[in-house]
Amino acid sequence: MRDLLEAGGPLLIVIIFLGILSLIVFLERALQLHRSRIDETDFLQGIFNTIKRGNITEALTLCDEAPGPVPRLLGIAIRRRNSSREVLVDELEQAGRAEISRMERRISFLALVAQITPLMGLLGTVIGILKALLVMRTQAPMVQSIDVVRINYGSSKYSSRTSRCNTLLYRIQRLGS
Repeated sequence: MRDLLEAGGPLLIVIIFLGILSLIVFLERALQLHRSRIDETDFLQGIFNTIKRGNITEALTLCDEAPGPVPRLLGIAIRRRNSSREVLVDELEQAGRAEISRMERRISFLALVAQITPLMGLLGTVIGILKALLVMRTQAPMVQSIDVVRINYGSSKYSSRTSRCNTLLYRIQRLGS
């Protein structure tokens, strides 16, 4: 296992660390959402029956004690029952947005990790390929690299030969005329 970590390099360690953090965040979110689950139909039926009997404070107590977004929203609706419809709708919309942000907490971290880790893996792969190519070049060169100096030297030799030929042809033409 240690050999794999060493072969993967520092990027693999970062990817594994981010994976562990993501697992922790996922489990925390799953546990939190599971704890806040209730059977809404039974809960609402119980609240409606309590309100029909005229026990508003008991209904509010039930809403405050029950976990989850539905009881919190219902508690706000009961507290604002004497307000105008517009005020009630506005309060419920604000509370609904707050509940959504509470449920979506740390989800952006999971999205960020899901987008970054494949790119980090690709970067690690490219770095590994470059390292392998460098090792192959130093230990077992399959093709000798062409030296730039040799190319320049060869082209200068060609240029000097061409100019000598041109000079010779010029002299021959002058002698012949």
